[in-house]
Formats: sequence, C-alpha cells, structure tokens
Amino acid sequence: MIDATAARQLFLSAENGLRDVERKYDDVQRKLNLNYGRQDEFAKLEGQCFEIRSGEYIYELCPFGSATQKNEHGSRVAGLGEWEDWGKDGQVDYRLWKFVHGDQCWNGPQRSLTVRVTCGTDNVILSVMEPQKCEYEMSMQSPSVCDEASVARPDRSEL
Repeated sequence: MIDATAARQLFLSAENGLRDVERKYDDVQRKLNLNYGRQDEFAKLEGQCFEIRSGEYIYELCPFGSATQKNEHGSRVAGLGEWEDWGKDGQVDYRLWKFVHGDQCWNGPQRSLTVRVTCGTDNVILSVMEPQKCEYEMSMQSPSVCDEASVARPDRSEL
C-alpha cells in the first residue's frame, strides 16, 4: 500500500510532467501559426538572437521572441517588447518588424521597437536609436529579405 506522502509525490510529478507537455505543445502551436515569410525564408531566425553595443547599452534582438536593452554592467535589463508582427497598420511588410508591450517607462509609455531590415550578406544589427521616449528603432541587415530586385546584378559588359 502506498502512503499519502508517496501518493502526493507521484501526483505532483505527474502534474509537472503534464505542464511540461502542455508548454511544449503550446510552443509548437505558436510556431505553426507564425508567418515565417512567403517561402518560410525567416524560419532560420527562430531561436537566434543578435546583439549590438550602443553607448552604455547592449541591445539584444530575438526575432519572433523579444528585444531587450541592458546597461553594459548588466545590472538593469529593460524589455523593449515582444514580437508582434510584420509591417505597419495591418500591411504585411517583411522588412519591418514590430515588437510591442515592453517594460513600462518611468513616467512614460510601454517600450516598443521597430526593426527596419535591409538586404545584406549576414544577419547583423547595424544601429539602434530612440527617436521618441521609449520608442526604439533598429536597423538590421539580413539575407532573408534579399530578392532579385534588392541584389545588384553584375554588369554583363564587365564579364
């Protein structure tokens, strides 16, 4: 016969296992519902994070995840937002990434981030600025946004 303590331990273990499976299921569902681009060209960015140092801050951007700002000593981390969507005002634009619902600014709005992405050979953040209080803008380059129109073709006369 099993005693009450052992039964409680078994129940808690099973409950924790169920929660773990539910979290994994929710994560898979979230990924299945994400728009990774016309041909899933942005899927490879899932789970990656990129950093840039600007002034006394280190900014971290995780596409489809979150964005943060921390001081160079790492003592304070501010959330700049969570992935929301592509584009602006309901218009899909894969070169414009929106992060919203960041940490509340002191005496201001919640932080947010807009990332403007241009064609480049590597995934790299080029710059970051705060044009308005708690509204950040980041410039990034990525091969994921390159298409025939954005890639310069060699002049045939030079071949």
